[in-house]
Amino acid sequence: MNLCPGLLLFFAPLVQDAPPAAEGPVTVRPVPVEGLEWWTARHAAILERVKTARPRAIFLGDSITHGWEQAGAEEWKRRYAPLDALNLGFSGDCTQHLLWRLRNGEVEHIAPELAVVMIGTNNATAGDSSVDIAAGVEAVLSELGRRLPDTKVLLLAIFPRGEDRSNRLRQANRRTNAMLRELADGERVHWLDLSDVFLEEDGTLSREVMPDLVHPSAEGYRRWAEAMAPELALLLHPSPADPGRADPGRDDRRENEDGGDDGHGRAASEGRERAGGRAGERDARELHSGSLPRAALFSSEPFP
Repeated sequence: MNLCPGLLLFFAPLVQDAPPAAEGPVTVRPVPVEGLEWWTARHAAILERVKTARPRAIFLGDSITHGWEQAGAEEWKRRYAPLDALNLGFSGDCTQHLLWRLRNGEVEHIAPELAVVMIGTNNATAGDSSVDIAAGVEAVLSELGRRLPDTKVLLLAIFPRGEDRSNRLRQANRRTNAMLRELADGERVHWLDLSDVFLEEDGTLSREVMPDLVHPSAEGYRRWAEAMAPELALLLHPSPADPGRADPGRDDRRENEDGGDDGHGRAASEGRERAGGRAGERDARELHSGSLPRAALFSSEPFP
């Protein structure tokens, strides 16, 4: 089936069997999502947009990335619109769906300086193993390398989810993250773990930051953007409009910050990344509670 198995609980679309699969786990076999009109329409709109777009940065992922157009819209406008950034996040996507989109035109005609990538939490919901999820992310990175050889990649750790450390899906994401960090070479692919940005001191996840314990609120997106700003400043070339700044939208308060973790504002800390929360079907429902039922496309309006 073309959808992540876990998604069938929520969309129950009509899907067709995929063509004969390539070797390897499902996470590395590129397939589209079929039976969801908004998904097809969003993909088609991106194909049109990249014909003329000149983004300095692109963001690739699932509903958490897609959400920059909803809860994160104000931060996006302030920080990433000046970069002509392009949002290639699709609610509900797994690694195999992102891989298909990369192979079917979504990065044609463009040459961004930076690609920000986070994908895999939906694969965990679908029951894929951490080894297979890491293989899927590696396939995405390889595809980006082939199609955008001059683009640097900022690979983000999959965000924590669930209320506290008992959450099996947060544990699964943590195991996956331990493998993903090994994919970064510090040259083309750079690693950033922002888990601590969202967690309380005791490792719990506040609903103020992620109301459904999966998707960030406006405050969550603000924290994400602020913590990521120093890394973007390092990876992007200076803006032609202001050679002294690589990221026109970054928070001035962080410009001279010593930065703690590696001096780059890294929020990563293996000791503070904790596993927790509600498992099973409720997490799956929460994961897609913000999914887009029809295309908002590139609007900053809330999802219908």
